[in-house]
Formats: sequence, C-alpha cells, structure tokens
Amino acid sequence: MITFNNIVSKFEEFCENHFFIQTFSYGSPSDVDLEKFEQYPLLHLVYTGGDYNSPKAKTYNLEVYILSLPPSKADKVDFQRESISDAEQVAEDILADIQNGGNIFQFGFHYDLINASVTPLEEEQSNALAGCLLDIAISVPYTYDSCNAPLSGVEPAGSGIPSFKARGLLRVREEDGSPDVLSVATINVPNGSLTDDGDGEISLAFGGALPSGVEGQTLVYQSGAWVAGFPIATGQVSRWVANSTATTNLTGTGVQALIFGSILGGSLTFDQDCRAGWNMGMNSNATQLIGAPVGIASTVEVTITLLVTAPVGALAIFQLTSGVGWFTAPVYASPTIIGNGTETEYQLTSTAGTVNFWQLSNSATLTMNIAANPGTIVVKPQSIEIDITHA
Repeated sequence: MITFNNIVSKFEEFCENHFFIQTFSYGSPSDVDLEKFEQYPLLHLVYTGGDYNSPKAKTYNLEVYILSLPPSKADKVDFQRESISDAEQVAEDILADIQNGGNIFQFGFHYDLINASVTPLEEEQSNALAGCLLDIAISVPYTYDSCNAPLSGVEPAGSGIPSFKARGLLRVREEDGSPDVLSVATINVPNGSLTDDGDGEISLAFGGALPSGVEGQTLVYQSGAWVAGFPIATGQVSRWVANSTATTNLTGTGVQALIFGSILGGSLTFDQDCRAGWNMGMNSNATQLIGAPVGIASTVEVTITLLVTAPVGALAIFQLTSGVGWFTAPVYASPTIIGNGTETEYQLTSTAGTVNFWQLSNSATLTMNIAANPGTIVVKPQSIEIDITHA
C-alpha cells in the first residue's frame, strides 16, 4: 500500500527535479522558520489527515506551502505579486503531474486527484514569506489486506511486505477530465462489463451467445451483436449472388448477349458476403461478369440459373464466353435448351476450378448461342452465384 512516507518521498522527488523549487520540508505549519532555511523558494508539506470513505481507496489530505522570501531591498508589493503567481504555477505543475503527466506520481501507483484549491499567502510585515497554500486530496489504493498483519500466529508471518498490486482501480472520467467514479473494480457497459481483476489485467465481457461465423474468422461487434468478421487466414469462402426479375425476348439465331437485368430499373440486385478484400460486379449493360483478383491456388465455382420458354423446334446453348483471368479456371457445363413451349429451368454449372496464376483482369460474357428459333425465346434470368474459396 502507499504510505505517508511514500507521499513525502514523491513530493521530495518533485522538488528535487523542479527548476524553481530550491528547498523541501515537511511537518507542521509552524516548522516554516525563516532562520531554518537558506534557499528559497521552498515547498513545505503538511499532512492534515486521511479518510477511508471510498471503497478500496484511502484519501490523504495535504497542505502544500509554496513560499518565497523577498530580498531585503525588494519592493514588497511587486515581490508578493510575483511570488504568488510563481507559486500558483508550481501548484499547477503538481496537479498536472498527478492528473496527466505521471512523471513523478507515476500511474503505476494509481495516484488519483480528488480535489484541490489554492489560497494566496502574503504578509504586511517586512521580509515576510509570500506565495500560496495548495490544499489537496490524493486518493490511493487501499484494500485492508495489502500487507500481512504483524501478529503472532499469523500465516504467513508478518515480517515481510509483499509487492503492491492494484485492486480494482479503473479510472472513470468525463470528457472534461472530472471523475465520475473515484474507485471501481467493474464498469457496466452495454450488454456486458469491464473488469479490473486486481493483477493489472482488464477483461471485457459481453452478454449473449457468440455466433458459431468459422475457423480462421474473427468476430466483429456490430449493431448490438457479435457477428462473423473479416478473415485472418486461408480457407475463407466468399459468395456473390446476382438476382434478376428481368425478362429477355430473343429472336433470330446466332450468338446473342443475354441481358441479366437493370440495376437502375430495379430488376437486378446483389447479395454478397465477400472476404479477403474480394469483390465482384457486372458491367453497366448487365451482360458481363467482372471480378477482382484472387490469390493463387484459390478455387472458383459458378452457378447460373435461368427460366426459359422456347417454342417447339428451338435449339440453343447458354454459355459463358470471352472468359479471361480466373474465369478460365473452372470447366463449365453449358445447358442445351430444347424448345417445348413450356417454362423450364436450366442451370449453367462448373467445376471448382483452381486459380494457378495471378490475374488482374477477370471477366466473362453471358451469351445464348441460338441454332434454331422458329419464334421467340423468352428468358427469365434468375440468379448468378459465384463462390471463391480463398487460398
């Protein structure tokens, strides 16, 4: 625990390192004797008592006299004004070190400034000391069991003083620096708590069950819940899905681009769960797939679903053409469309192709290669799903 001896030592260390203060002393106010000290300014410390009113904390109440002695021929009024101003700046140096600096009153010892006030000191007599009185209250950790009692029969024996460990001293402050709570072990936060276990470890706990989101993933706190976060390792799966409500009418024969919908018209939407910085999209005409690069040894798998109504006698093949980059890694199974006059579902599927080279440009075009078409082939694109397993 921090004793009065420790407090005195810290004030003495402060004076030894301060450029302005020349002498340090402590005792009662009457101990400030002109004949006793040779060098000024001086700082004189008076302990006025302590209290144990805060849980796990002890408060030391102190008077700090910061005084100067005028030269015999100095103008008394001007000197007292300068002395008071200088002394208050020293007082503010003490407060700043306790509150912010941690140079002398190190944060490892948990000195906490409770309150402080300053009073100017000036005398009418000649050659009188002038400066200020700083009234200060400092809170330190106290848990009633910080050392062994020096009693016979106590185990372990009270001959030694154990090393100090803080006991629950989280410091809660407003934005302006004023304390909300002087000394606490646990702070309640939304859906959980922040706890100081007393050994310098802070733990943060949240209520509610954690999601099951997959080996190699992190957790992200989002909208009041933990969700699967961004990947930190290989083996992450990205999925990109395009959903369409468009209808395309194809007449004639030959290779024709298939329009999958309109983003601006609202007939094409995207649902994506992309990892490892990957992303996917389509060109403005919604006829071409465009993807970002993926790591070498990643795998690619594509599934495209259509609803087609083709007249009897129609014959066509739905396929991905003009493929570049990692779109050439899978082997595609292109469905053959045979007209029967009724709406039929067709799917273009692929193997899980392995990407062997780093590719900057990755795209493929959606086409319908129509061999025969005695009327109109009505195509209702349904979805495109692309799965990337990242290496």
